[in-house]
Amino acid sequence: MNMPSANTRQTPEKYTALLILALALPFFIYMGVINHYAINQPYWDDFSVVLVRVNTVLSGVGMGEQLQEIFATNAGHLPVITRLVSIVQAKYLGGINFKDSVLLGNVGWLCTTLLLLVYFRKNLQLSWANLLPVSFLMLTINHWEAMDFVTVTWQQYWGSAFFPALCLLAIVERKTTVAVYAFTGALFLSSGALALYPLALAYCALRMRWADTFSFAIRAGIVLLVFFYFSPPQTAGAPASPDYALMLKYIPEFMGNLVSTGKWDMSNIAWIHLPLGLLVIGLGAYMVIKLPDGDFSKLLFIYVMILGGMAAYLRGGGMAYPVSRYALFASLAAAGIYAVYAARLQNNPTANKWCLPAISTIAILLWMHSLYICQTPLQLNKTERLNGIQAYIQTDKDPGTFIPLFADFNYSKPVLEKANQLGIYNTVEANAANTLGEK
Repeated sequence: MNMPSANTRQTPEKYTALLILALALPFFIYMGVINHYAINQPYWDDFSVVLVRVNTVLSGVGMGEQLQEIFATNAGHLPVITRLVSIVQAKYLGGINFKDSVLLGNVGWLCTTLLLLVYFRKNLQLSWANLLPVSFLMLTINHWEAMDFVTVTWQQYWGSAFFPALCLLAIVERKTTVAVYAFTGALFLSSGALALYPLALAYCALRMRWADTFSFAIRAGIVLLVFFYFSPPQTAGAPASPDYALMLKYIPEFMGNLVSTGKWDMSNIAWIHLPLGLLVIGLGAYMVIKLPDGDFSKLLFIYVMILGGMAAYLRGGGMAYPVSRYALFASLAAAGIYAVYAARLQNNPTANKWCLPAISTIAILLWMHSLYICQTPLQLNKTERLNGIQAYIQTDKDPGTFIPLFADFNYSKPVLEKANQLGIYNTVEANAANTLGEK
């Protein structure tokens, strides 16, 4: 019998190692990017959501008032976990470090990506090569608007992505307790998690898993009661008279938000987002209706569609384009849909030779394009914030130059002063460290 040579035996192992390195590359690049552009500085919602609340909690007030501050709503969300992280920093780690919180918030998106990779590898048996589009689609930086300040990073990456994905995966895998914990984490970061409750119940009921249905309904229902106690239903922020035609157009643009211009207003590339979104919706709908497998991906797709509907309703009478911070949801839906189709195609010689490598190439090009385009707004954000805090420290400057950090200088100044007095956040020391990091 002819034995294979040493080189022949080692080739598959080397190839696998290279593929794993390729899968890991976007993780390292992503964290390198955010580590470079994030700074230890509060920004807009960070004042009202984090700094004001932590100031009050650590000012010696009673337990009742502390709970009120921790559970105070913000734009319909209940960012309890975001505040608890900052309180722990302030009380036990020498003060709030906004850069560390931003990095930890972004880890939520990395964990979401890793969760998908592990699950699709284990349950859909995707090859290492065919996992590449998942890693590269997920770790673009098209959602640059959400990447570099605390309130949104925790809300988006943990509250709207990781915990919901974990909840849906746990429901599919009959881990109801894990699903309830994940639902709790999601809900106390982002009110978008409300969509998970009916979705999980409907899935269990359709699968005739009655014990799981009642268990999740009761236990997650208790969590919902706590949520609505502190954040009763309201219509604030919704348009008075929604433009339904605009809403119908908005949803496919939301689902196709896989390309960025690096600017806030992306209405000029609606012609790209709209057909991409229709393609994603078409493939997702076919997957849900016709394909027997991929329950996790089906739930992810429906969840993102619901989020798109929520966004369309809130913006139906105003901002008529999907903002950059929503781009991660398009990536989440696209990655989940791709995995189901790839699992069915990877044993087809023609698809494995041409179709799936072509999809990998497109995913990598989208990733590279995002790195090329979207580092510019991140750098502009960083520069404006550094200039803004220096304008605050150098009191001879016009307070208007503080606006990049927060529009109301008279509101933010006493907040920063109190944080300094309490040892929660020292503006001068943080600015010195930020400036040193620039050199």
